[in-house]
Amino acid sequence: MLIQRFETKYKNILYSQKTGEISVINSLKYSIVKGGKPVSDLLSKELNAVEDSELIKETYERMQGFWNKSLRSFDSTIKSLFEEEMKRRQLKSNDNDNDNDNDNDNEESYPHSYDESYHESSKIEQSTETPAQQMLNIFNKALGRSVANQGTFSGLVFKNVSVQEFEDVINYVMSWNDDILQNTTASTIARNFDKYSDKASELGYRDGKKPVKKTSNKGYGNKPQRVEPQMITGPVAESNVDVSDVAKELAELKEMGIQTKLGVKHG
Repeated sequence: MLIQRFETKYKNILYSQKTGEISVINSLKYSIVKGGKPVSDLLSKELNAVEDSELIKETYERMQGFWNKSLRSFDSTIKSLFEEEMKRRQLKSNDNDNDNDNDNDNEESYPHSYDESYHESSKIEQSTETPAQQMLNIFNKALGRSVANQGTFSGLVFKNVSVQEFEDVINYVMSWNDDILQNTTASTIARNFDKYSDKASELGYRDGKKPVKKTSNKGYGNKPQRVEPQMITGPVAESNVDVSDVAKELAELKEMGIQTKLGVKHG
């Protein structure tokens, strides 16, 4: 089921079995570029309309780590709006019991790529480049393209794919032959990203590192080198064959007119 995959594998949505409502976690990270009263009023209205109160509580707990570390001032406003709505509904967050445990609790709640995704999102304030923009730049530079639309790469960010994971996949893709690369599009990579990522990791494309190429045993002109037979330097085991029997067989063959090149010397 698609909803189950996004909730359990990618961990970027929360689904209410009771009301059928869905909370999209990453929308609070990337969809709000600039805040203000109109945005605050809209968020407050949306929170008030949520039927399942547990969905608000769980979303708040999942977002705690991001809000506490975010450099954007409006993220603290979003956090306050959640707290006001939870207070109105008399909801108590588990994270409020011990403030010192907030960081540990949130580290357990996020997938492995969360920390990388957070660091990438923190760079937005400094470099003004979103993770999707960084992926776009990596794709264009590697494949010599001039793609301008970030939509495909935003989809990967939505799936919690980090910029480093994307770069590793691109390094793997660049190992393909030129004919395949010419027909490779951003959509192709995004559609098969999980498969490419598994293959890249299997081959050693990790954390920006590329696998070491193995040298082939080839001689001049890419021709295989001739492998000389190994010389026997030790004593050879004595044969159990009677030399006189061999000589008798050879003599009979000679009488029958069959020429042989094997000679037997009697010691």
